[in-house]
Amino acid sequence: MTSTNSELKPQANEFNAVIDKLTEHITNNQDRLDFLDILHQFRHTFDTSKATQAHIAIHHTIPTADVQPTSVCPFYKTPQQREVLNKEVEKLLHDNVIRGSTSPWASPVILKKKPDGTYRFIVDFRRLNAVTKKDAYPQLTTEELLNRLAGHRFFTKLNLKSGYFQIPISEVDKEKTTFVTQDGLYEFNVLAQVLMNAPPNFQRVMNNLIATGRWNYVVVYLDDILIFSDSIKEHKKHVTEVLSILQKARFTVSPSKCVIAFEKVEFLSHIITVAGIEPSPDKIQAILDIPSPKTLTQANRFIGKIGYYQKFIKDFAKIAAPIHKVTNKPGPKKREFYWAEEQQLAFDKFKQILTTPPLFLNFPDKSTPFILSTDTSKVRVGGVLKQVVNGNLKVNYYLSRLLSQTESRCSTTEREALAVMWCLDKLRYYIGDSSVTINTDHKPLVNFHKKLNFGNKRVDSYLLKMQDMLPQIVEIKYKPGKENYDADYMTRQDNQGRDEKEEWPRGTVTWDDEAIATVCTRSKTKQQQQQPLLPTNDTVVLNTPITKNASTKPIPATTTPIDPTHDRIRRTQEGDSNLSAIVKQLTDGKKNDQFSFQDNILFRLIHKKGRGTLPKVAYLPNSLISTAMDAFHDHPLSGHLG
Repeated sequence: MTSTNSELKPQANEFNAVIDKLTEHITNNQDRLDFLDILHQFRHTFDTSKATQAHIAIHHTIPTADVQPTSVCPFYKTPQQREVLNKEVEKLLHDNVIRGSTSPWASPVILKKKPDGTYRFIVDFRRLNAVTKKDAYPQLTTEELLNRLAGHRFFTKLNLKSGYFQIPISEVDKEKTTFVTQDGLYEFNVLAQVLMNAPPNFQRVMNNLIATGRWNYVVVYLDDILIFSDSIKEHKKHVTEVLSILQKARFTVSPSKCVIAFEKVEFLSHIITVAGIEPSPDKIQAILDIPSPKTLTQANRFIGKIGYYQKFIKDFAKIAAPIHKVTNKPGPKKREFYWAEEQQLAFDKFKQILTTPPLFLNFPDKSTPFILSTDTSKVRVGGVLKQVVNGNLKVNYYLSRLLSQTESRCSTTEREALAVMWCLDKLRYYIGDSSVTINTDHKPLVNFHKKLNFGNKRVDSYLLKMQDMLPQIVEIKYKPGKENYDADYMTRQDNQGRDEKEEWPRGTVTWDDEAIATVCTRSKTKQQQQQPLLPTNDTVVLNTPITKNASTKPIPATTTPIDPTHDRIRRTQEGDSNLSAIVKQLTDGKKNDQFSFQDNILFRLIHKKGRGTLPKVAYLPNSLISTAMDAFHDHPLSGHLG
């Protein structure tokens, strides 16, 4: 008896140190004591000294119908690898994760070397997974889960210790999990991560055990359990209830990964507070540390990581377009890789945005109506969800995407209607049952949601698809582009000055010496005054004559980081194989009424009915289009009213 007490005393001291650490941030002494009592009450849930299996009604099953068992011989292992494998098997046997087997099934083991030189133990279940019937149990999206946390102040996060290894496998299916080594056969007693249906079944277990009926204060994403409450009093009650359920089912949590009663918490790679959400700094730093891609895989990995946070990034689709040219190639070219200047500029732009505060979105206020501003161009659709709370305009969500080839050929009205309906569909979990006013810069769409028959099959199909949300639309209002600026910016920054009724050729920018008079408003002047008066190496300077009616005061230059001078255009044209072919034809004396070549620059000649030939315009390679548009849009001579 004395021996047992001496063993328990160090464990008790260790547990006290753990819960002291978990509650040290709680400033109110009584609240801290209350949470210490709660954690003491459920101390077995925090005991990770030995592996445990949960006592639950749902066990993992592996439905394979009547297929014949699959088996393979063990993969060869070096003496060093065999020693590593034996140690891993011994540990799994000790923890009752596996047991010996006489099964006709057998999957091989792979030892994957990690950067630190150690090995990761992986069972290759691909043959078993291929004959397993798929489980379609639903998994809530990140957006749905994060939206549930809106407006709550206190958060407790519990992380299950080796969560999958706490879920038992059905006795009749254990033999199917058998793996083979050079020393024998072993089968799993508990759920292995790489098994088909492991995530959906794990989610089913946790939802049935904890989440069902408790959506107003707990969400579960696999082995992460997040409890949220409006008040500290409520939070004590909620934490007690969840810990009671876990202890009764004999689940254990990892103390080092738990947080108790915090007002700021990280969940699903986001930082959550009562006010809103922002990206996790660690995840942002991981993106910033990614070097420029040198392979297609690396490019896909980067755009995938940055895409996870696209709701924070205004005009995401526009910025990402050059990279998508590389990652979304069709047909036989889909495996080709190149990384030119326009891709690098997009890559750098994303990193700049991620390091420029505020990178923050407000949680929706369910008692306040929403405002949705939408717009479209010929290449993308976009929208901004906002609310006016206590007189302040707050942004809830940015969204945008590229149009498909079919969508881009639709009429302006069809594309504008698509923008409205796509944004509503994407935001339905944010908007919920709240009312929404929609702003559009396309007059024909004013209150089109109230019409039983719009007279356009495509638009009517959008209305039919979104009929469940139409009653929530208070009004669809017309706002000109200059008033609908946030949505307009997200789709049209690449189309400044282009008349959609006229098919102007892409890749051209005006290059003539006519005088330009401009209007510069107070807001734009104030913005420009923050920029340097003297040009730098990264500055666009337009040497434009001033008319006698225009201001004679010096106009500050923009600091957009490009330099589209004659020399740069010439160099970039020379690097474009398509343009080089045109130049060769012209220099060989072949006539071409679409192009001319002067001063080592290729110019495009634009013919318009009744107006003859316009002054020559320099033909820009694709890699300069986006940066040139940005520069001229932001310049004081652009006539943009700020």
